[in-house]
Amino acid sequence: MMKKLYFALLLVFTTFMLGVLPLSAQQPRERVVIRTADDKAIGFWADNVKEISVLHDTPDLSTTLDIEPSKNVAGQIAIGITIGSDVKDLRLFFLEKHMVKPEMLTPEGIVKTMNMLLANPNPEIPVHKVNIPLSPEITANGLQQGYSYYAFLVPFDEYGCVGEPQYKDFELPKVPLKGQWEGKVSFSNVEYNSLTFTVEMAPEGKGFFTFISLKNDPTLDQMMQMLGVPDLKHYVVAFGTDFKTKKMNTKKVVSNQKSLVPNTEYVVYVVWVDKDGQYSDVKEYPVTTKQKGTDKESNIAVEVKDITAEAATLVCKPDVNTSLYRYYIIEKAKYNEADLNKLLAEPDTPGNPIKADNDTWTWHGLTADTEYYAVARGKNALGQWGRITLVPFKTLKK
Repeated sequence: MMKKLYFALLLVFTTFMLGVLPLSAQQPRERVVIRTADDKAIGFWADNVKEISVLHDTPDLSTTLDIEPSKNVAGQIAIGITIGSDVKDLRLFFLEKHMVKPEMLTPEGIVKTMNMLLANPNPEIPVHKVNIPLSPEITANGLQQGYSYYAFLVPFDEYGCVGEPQYKDFELPKVPLKGQWEGKVSFSNVEYNSLTFTVEMAPEGKGFFTFISLKNDPTLDQMMQMLGVPDLKHYVVAFGTDFKTKKMNTKKVVSNQKSLVPNTEYVVYVVWVDKDGQYSDVKEYPVTTKQKGTDKESNIAVEVKDITAEAATLVCKPDVNTSLYRYYIIEKAKYNEADLNKLLAEPDTPGNPIKADNDTWTWHGLTADTEYYAVARGKNALGQWGRITLVPFKTLKK
């Protein structure tokens, strides 16, 4: 940590050149204070300071950066770099475009990002040391075909003083994946509220990312927007990893899904990985749960019990005609059927779940000495809503 602070502050004052101030009888763990022309004090700790040099020459730390994506090799780029005569160290790293905010494209932002990556190494985003003298041909591999990136180049002099960073945006062309990369997805034990799906790697594949979701689930778009994920492919890669390793799946996956909605289409999303590590587009494998209920009107029996000043428990039992249903507690003074129908029309989410079987839930946070309705409504096998069940009750006084 001390060395990082030391070199960070060298970046501030080594841009001034020539002039040496010898120090005598220094002791370990000294406070070093640099005072600038505008009387700003910059302090840091250093060990065994021998001397401080203030250099007043103008080093040539100029660089240029050019990127040429390969048209033949997936994920490969050719890198063109020129450097000034005083550049003694070069660092190069890549970030996907969607990860880069405008403030990260300033010189200070580039150096700050690089230092963060060095302090917290990420094998997915390495910081490369470029050998000097430069090789006539510099290439980089392992990027993803079809993705957009920024390349960042940071030069240093022999003392670790940073020059002007460079950046370049580029996009890799989409190219065909290699070998037999698409594996197999199969379904078993499909019932009205559960199923099992199995994903197996292709003989020549390297792995895959996968998860299951409702067909056209609007919450996926909401999650992508909230997390800053640019598209479904990135979402599957981010959240379709091996549960234990949090990395790409490299073995057969068998997943048992429960609490599903009857007669509803689900999709297993898969991004396959070819033998060179390149990602496929998202592949969709649909499955529909079995039907439940009849063509007659749905009816839900509701019991309210364990009523206190701030809580109540609902026990719901759908009849044989019911395919699915929902239930709520709504303050009596605020109840109206239009708002109820809006709730009923929302997709299945943890905050507003769809039920198919008997269910019990305790509501907390109710207001004391207040009248409420326990409300339930179900659909039959034809998707027709049945009659609304309303059970009035009142919470206890505190």
